[in-house]
Amino acid sequence: MDLHHPFTGPLERLGLSRSDPDWFAAVLAHPDTRFAALHELRVLIAAGGEPSPRLLLRSELPADLSRAHSITLLGLHGDRVCVGVDLDDARELELHGAFADLREIGGRLRPDEAGLLAQARAMAHWHARHRHCGSCGAPTLPEQAGHLRRCTVCATDQFPRVDPAVIVLVADEDRCLLGRQRRWETPTYSTLAGFVEPGETLEQAVAREVREESAVEVSDVHYLASQPWPFPASLMLAFRARPASYDIELMDGELIDARWFSRTALIAGIRSGTLNISRRHSIAWALIADWFDAGDAGPLAEVVREA
Repeated sequence: MDLHHPFTGPLERLGLSRSDPDWFAAVLAHPDTRFAALHELRVLIAAGGEPSPRLLLRSELPADLSRAHSITLLGLHGDRVCVGVDLDDARELELHGAFADLREIGGRLRPDEAGLLAQARAMAHWHARHRHCGSCGAPTLPEQAGHLRRCTVCATDQFPRVDPAVIVLVADEDRCLLGRQRRWETPTYSTLAGFVEPGETLEQAVAREVREESAVEVSDVHYLASQPWPFPASLMLAFRARPASYDIELMDGELIDARWFSRTALIAGIRSGTLNISRRHSIAWALIADWFDAGDAGPLAEVVREA
């Protein structure tokens, strides 16, 4: 399957330079540095046309960045160092573009642009939720170009967290299992997914999540690909599995419906407008399309485009 998903664009993260505060201070002042601005976890994009990041010069930002929620080194974008800056008051920046929800526009960005903004959003979210120490409750301060927060009292270090989540398409040659969550717009269906629990292998997490959500047992669980999903900080680990049983029972309340879909049923639902599937920029779409395209009904992308 295609391993190139939005939010996975290549980025030289300059990790070996983060520990030098003088280097980072020089980066922030350098005229070639570009800044990816955020406000309330929305990213600044250029006005008009297809979305693209509006990367700012230092002179286009507020003169005083001391009130910024966070400032984080992102890495090299092309030949320029990029920094994410999460601003409290961003009204004046709307002269340069508009703030948008990355979840909505991510699939329309180039992979390198989506990857850059994904890191900026994820890091801004992490900083916002780790301003105090989890050990003693004292304030924390950023270090290592925004990739570490250190407690001002007990010196406990906190690093950015990523939550591993398994996502799986359970399918045989003819049918795949899709479910609908309560919060999704009717009638959207997608693959089953859930977070990995402590003491679990990824394969065990796949089997448990499918069983808990649908009562279906699985076999032949195998890994396919991964995708960063910065909403807020997940790493989606994608699997395929074969069904060892077919009877469905909604077990844990996560889903309000789950069904076995043939390719014919998917086509009919999509064409009639009674069925939506996952967003094109999600790895769930890639899983469904990988299975669908192996049949003789043609590419899933064409079915959706013609609907």
